[in-house]
Amino acid sequence: MTREFGVTAFGRAWLRRIEPVTVTGVDRDLVRARSLARRGVGDPVVDGSRVRATVTERGREHAVALAVPAWDARERALADRALAGHDPGDPSDEAAAALAAAGVGIAPDPAELAPGSEVRRAHLLAVCYRLVRCIDEDPRLAIALRAPDGRGPRDPDLIPLAEVGTAGFYG
Repeated sequence: MTREFGVTAFGRAWLRRIEPVTVTGVDRDLVRARSLARRGVGDPVVDGSRVRATVTERGREHAVALAVPAWDARERALADRALAGHDPGDPSDEAAAALAAAGVGIAPDPAELAPGSEVRRAHLLAVCYRLVRCIDEDPRLAIALRAPDGRGPRDPDLIPLAEVGTAGFYG
């Protein structure tokens, strides 16, 4: 049987947050969410750390908006160090392992994604499952969602060109 969700380490990190190990019995919202993610969730639109998608259930469309919390300054610094030496263009399973070893959360708690929202839990989870598929296709998305300033984690050995002072650069 092939894995449908969570093929990459970054996708699995999100999946572990969606499907906690402590669940006992059948969580009907998870079953419904997986079904909706397969057939009823449009492609998510990602804008920085915001994700929007439409969930279609029983002929009705439901707009779902998620706000993925960014890494704080401490987590960002840990992520930068953990990802140093890893190819930022193609985050590997080893990069995900480095983040986990540094104590940096790749995925947030689903309860943090839409606080105080009127979104049904099954719809929120369905968009998360669909997002896991997108992360599996492009693991850079997992990092970009947590570092939404567009830079992603920085390589400590490189200096962005915009930060180079031109006045004294040439002598």
